[in-house]
Amino acid sequence: MAHGTNVWDACIAIDGGIMAKPKANKLAVSKDNWETPDSFFKYWDDIYKFDGDCAATMENKKTHSYLSNAFEEPWYRMGWCNPPFSEKDKFIDKAIEETECGNKTLMLLPASTGALWFKKAIENCSLVVFVVGRLRFKGAPSSADFDTCLFLFEKKWPGRTPHVEWLELEPKYRK
Repeated sequence: MAHGTNVWDACIAIDGGIMAKPKANKLAVSKDNWETPDSFFKYWDDIYKFDGDCAATMENKKTHSYLSNAFEEPWYRMGWCNPPFSEKDKFIDKAIEETECGNKTLMLLPASTGALWFKKAIENCSLVVFVVGRLRFKGAPSSADFDTCLFLFEKKWPGRTPHVEWLELEPKYRK
Protein backbone atom coordinates (compact mmCIF):
# COMPACT_ATOMS: atom_id res chain seq x y z
CA MET A 1 0.00 0.00 0.00
CA ALA A 2 1.36 3.40 -0.91
CA HIS A 3 2.29 5.81 1.85
CA GLY A 4 -0.72 7.91 2.88
CA THR A 5 -3.30 5.55 1.38
CA ASN A 6 -6.39 5.11 3.55
CA VAL A 7 -6.75 1.43 4.45
CA TRP A 8 -10.51 1.56 3.76
CA ASP A 9 -9.95 2.96 0.29
CA ALA A 10 -7.79 -0.02 -0.57
CA CYS A 11 -9.22 -3.42 -1.49
CA ILE A 12 -7.62 -6.44 0.13
CA ALA A 13 -7.28 -9.75 -1.70
CA ILE A 14 -8.39 -12.68 0.45
CA ASP A 15 -8.34 -16.22 -0.94
CA GLY A 16 -8.69 -14.94 -4.47
CA GLY A 17 -11.66 -12.71 -3.51
CA ILE A 18 -11.84 -9.02 -2.78
CA MET A 19 -12.90 -7.51 0.53
CA ALA A 20 -14.48 -4.18 -0.19
CA LYS A 21 -14.77 -1.15 2.07
CA PRO A 22 -17.24 -1.96 4.88
CA LYS A 23 -20.66 -0.37 4.57
CA ALA A 24 -21.93 1.98 7.22
CA ASN A 25 -23.93 0.35 9.96
CA LYS A 26 -27.42 1.31 8.80
CA LEU A 27 -29.05 -0.42 11.75
CA ALA A 28 -27.30 1.82 14.27
CA VAL A 29 -28.28 4.95 12.36
CA SER A 30 -31.89 3.88 11.94
CA LYS A 31 -32.30 3.33 15.70
CA ASP A 32 -32.54 7.11 15.97
CA ASN A 33 -35.84 6.88 14.10
CA TRP A 34 -37.35 4.01 16.05
CA GLU A 35 -40.64 5.07 17.55
CA THR A 36 -42.02 4.15 20.97
CA PRO A 37 -44.75 1.51 20.65
CA ASP A 38 -48.17 3.12 21.18
CA SER A 39 -49.29 0.67 23.88
CA PHE A 40 -46.03 1.10 25.83
CA PHE A 41 -46.39 4.89 25.65
CA LYS A 42 -50.04 4.70 26.73
CA TYR A 43 -49.06 2.70 29.81
CA TRP A 44 -46.80 5.55 30.94
CA ASP A 45 -49.14 8.32 29.78
CA ASP A 46 -51.92 6.86 31.94
CA ILE A 47 -49.60 7.28 34.93
CA TYR A 48 -47.92 10.62 34.18
CA LYS A 49 -50.43 12.44 31.89
CA PHE A 50 -47.77 13.94 29.58
CA ASP A 51 -48.13 17.54 28.40
CA GLY A 52 -45.89 17.00 25.39
CA ASP A 53 -43.28 14.98 23.54
CA CYS A 54 -39.79 16.47 23.93
CA ALA A 55 -38.14 14.67 20.98
CA ALA A 56 -40.50 14.23 18.08
CA THR A 57 -41.47 14.96 14.52
CA MET A 58 -44.96 15.44 13.14
CA GLU A 59 -44.87 11.80 12.01
CA ASN A 60 -43.81 10.17 15.30
CA LYS A 61 -45.14 12.47 18.03
CA LYS A 62 -46.85 10.75 20.95
CA THR A 63 -48.78 13.73 22.25
CA HIS A 64 -50.73 16.55 20.63
CA SER A 65 -47.98 19.00 21.59
CA TYR A 66 -44.39 18.21 20.63
CA LEU A 67 -40.95 19.76 20.25
CA SER A 68 -39.06 19.34 17.00
CA ASN A 69 -36.15 21.50 18.21
CA ALA A 70 -35.76 20.43 21.83
CA PHE A 71 -32.55 22.30 22.53
CA GLU A 72 -33.92 25.75 21.69
CA GLU A 73 -37.34 25.53 23.35
CA PRO A 74 -38.50 25.17 26.94
CA TRP A 75 -39.81 21.70 27.76
CA TYR A 76 -43.13 20.69 29.26
CA ARG A 77 -44.23 20.52 32.90
CA MET A 78 -44.44 16.73 32.39
CA GLY A 79 -42.73 15.61 29.19
CA TRP A 80 -42.20 12.31 27.42
CA CYS A 81 -38.84 11.80 25.70
CA ASN A 82 -37.62 8.94 23.52
CA PRO A 83 -34.63 10.81 22.10
CA PRO A 84 -32.46 9.82 19.16
CA PHE A 85 -30.01 7.53 20.94
CA SER A 86 -27.07 9.14 19.12
CA GLU A 87 -27.89 12.37 21.00
CA LYS A 88 -28.77 10.91 24.39
CA ASP A 89 -26.05 12.92 26.20
CA LYS A 90 -27.50 16.22 24.97
CA PHE A 91 -31.04 15.20 25.87
CA ILE A 92 -29.98 14.12 29.37
CA ASP A 93 -28.25 17.48 29.89
CA LYS A 94 -31.36 19.33 28.69
CA ALA A 95 -33.66 17.25 30.94
CA ILE A 96 -31.44 18.06 33.93
CA GLU A 97 -31.46 21.76 32.98
CA GLU A 98 -35.26 21.72 32.69
CA THR A 99 -35.64 20.41 36.27
CA GLU A 100 -34.38 23.80 37.45
CA CYS A 101 -37.53 25.31 35.91
CA GLY A 102 -39.72 22.77 37.69
CA ASN A 103 -40.24 20.64 34.58
CA LYS A 104 -40.25 16.84 34.72
CA THR A 105 -39.28 14.40 31.97
CA LEU A 106 -39.68 10.66 31.64
CA MET A 107 -36.96 9.52 29.23
CA LEU A 108 -36.62 6.14 27.51
CA LEU A 109 -32.99 5.10 26.97
CA PRO A 110 -30.80 2.03 26.52
CA ALA A 111 -29.82 0.42 29.84
CA SER A 112 -26.08 0.89 29.30
CA THR A 113 -25.03 0.72 32.93
CA GLY A 114 -21.30 1.06 32.21
CA ALA A 115 -21.58 4.28 30.21
CA LEU A 116 -20.68 7.70 31.64
CA TRP A 117 -23.95 9.20 30.38
CA PHE A 118 -25.82 6.49 32.32
CA LYS A 119 -23.97 7.47 35.51
CA LYS A 120 -24.93 11.11 34.94
CA ALA A 121 -28.57 10.15 34.38
CA ILE A 122 -28.66 8.02 37.56
CA GLU A 123 -27.11 10.82 39.60
CA ASN A 124 -29.72 13.31 38.39
CA CYS A 125 -32.97 11.36 38.26
CA SER A 126 -35.49 10.54 40.97
CA LEU A 127 -36.62 7.23 39.48
CA VAL A 128 -35.14 4.62 37.15
CA VAL A 129 -37.26 1.79 35.80
CA PHE A 130 -35.42 -1.12 34.22
CA VAL A 131 -37.52 -2.84 31.56
CA VAL A 132 -37.34 -6.64 31.82
CA GLY A 133 -37.59 -8.01 28.27
CA ARG A 134 -36.60 -6.41 24.99
CA LEU A 135 -38.89 -3.68 23.70
CA ARG A 136 -40.12 -3.84 20.10
CA PHE A 137 -39.89 -0.30 18.75
CA LYS A 138 -42.10 0.80 15.87
CA GLY A 139 -39.98 0.75 12.72
CA ALA A 140 -37.62 -1.91 14.06
CA PRO A 141 -37.38 -5.26 12.26
CA SER A 142 -37.65 -7.16 15.57
CA SER A 143 -37.28 -6.63 19.31
CA ALA A 144 -34.36 -4.37 20.21
CA ASP A 145 -30.94 -5.97 20.63
CA PHE A 146 -30.43 -3.98 23.84
CA ASP A 147 -32.14 -3.52 27.20
CA THR A 148 -34.00 -0.32 27.99
CA CYS A 149 -34.86 1.74 31.02
CA LEU A 150 -36.74 4.90 31.88
CA PHE A 151 -35.41 7.84 33.88
CA LEU A 152 -37.65 10.35 35.62
CA PHE A 153 -35.89 13.70 35.78
CA GLU A 154 -37.38 16.12 38.29
CA LYS A 155 -36.03 18.61 40.76
CA LYS A 156 -34.44 16.75 43.67
CA TRP A 157 -32.33 17.58 46.63
CA PRO A 158 -28.59 16.86 46.81
CA GLY A 159 -27.55 13.43 48.00
CA ARG A 160 -30.86 11.77 47.23
CA THR A 161 -30.54 8.43 45.47
CA PRO A 162 -33.12 7.46 42.86
CA HIS A 163 -35.86 4.95 43.48
CA VAL A 164 -35.28 1.82 41.36
CA GLU A 165 -38.02 -0.36 39.89
CA TRP A 166 -38.32 -3.15 37.33
CA LEU A 167 -41.15 -3.50 34.84
CA GLU A 168 -41.64 -6.86 33.19
CA LEU A 169 -42.86 -6.43 29.63
CA GLU A 170 -46.03 -8.15 28.60
CA PRO A 171 -45.67 -10.18 25.37
CA LYS A 172 -47.58 -7.54 23.35
CA TYR A 173 -44.66 -5.11 23.82
CA ARG A 174 -42.05 -7.61 22.61
CA LYS A 175 -43.50 -8.75 19.28
